[in-house]
Amino acid sequence: MKISVITITYHDGDLLRRAIDSVYAQRLPEGVELEHIIVSSDTDIAKNGVYCHAAASGSIIIETPPKGCYNALNQGIRRATGDIIGMLHGSDMYACIDALARVADVFAKENHDFIYGDVKYIKASSPQTERRYYSARSFTPEMMLSGIAPPHPSLYIRKSVLDKEGLYEEDYITGADFDLFARLFFGPERYCYGYLPGALTAMELGGLSTTFYNTLVVNTREKIRALRKNGLPVNLFKILSRYIWHLKRQ
Repeated sequence: MKISVITITYHDGDLLRRAIDSVYAQRLPEGVELEHIIVSSDTDIAKNGVYCHAAASGSIIIETPPKGCYNALNQGIRRATGDIIGMLHGSDMYACIDALARVADVFAKENHDFIYGDVKYIKASSPQTERRYYSARSFTPEMMLSGIAPPHPSLYIRKSVLDKEGLYEEDYITGADFDLFARLFFGPERYCYGYLPGALTAMELGGLSTTFYNTLVVNTREKIRALRKNGLPVNLFKILSRYIWHLKRQ
């Protein structure tokens, strides 16, 4: 089994070095191969010591002009040769040293097409301190109709499924991951999926999708668009009620 981890980055600096070290600190079981692909929108990366560190560690580096995070993810997926695809943002890190081993174990034992787990939120100044925890334990596909999806950075999916379903829609700003989940849960294919308990990824607080405008306006608009695109009913009240759900989980 081969797991391809895609890291997209744009001016992440030393946090990217932390992400790279987190990847290569993973303890993989025998017979599991790791491929790490960095898709960078930084300029002149050859002179950046972080990228020299990545190349020396064995990472594949793709340099690309800034065209959005989903374009970068798609470039990484197209380059990937693994059986399983996952992602780790340049500002994030794995929550534990056996995260990928746990992922590999599930795919080896179960006939899953994709799995998802939990994420925890941290700050760069204190990465060992958990600021918030997002558990997908209680998630059901019906929650998508309220705009709630599993945490995207915890998604691990077979490359064959992405080849069949297609990649991320690049004309979304923040909603292409929600659209992908809608396709996986409600499309014509009946995929086998599972929940992997425990945090897989430690994410930095903040980011494009968590600004007030993107959360309230762009995120809501794009989730409505994704639901309609996938032939699902839209209820604006239900979608806005997800903020109450999130507040209860703080």
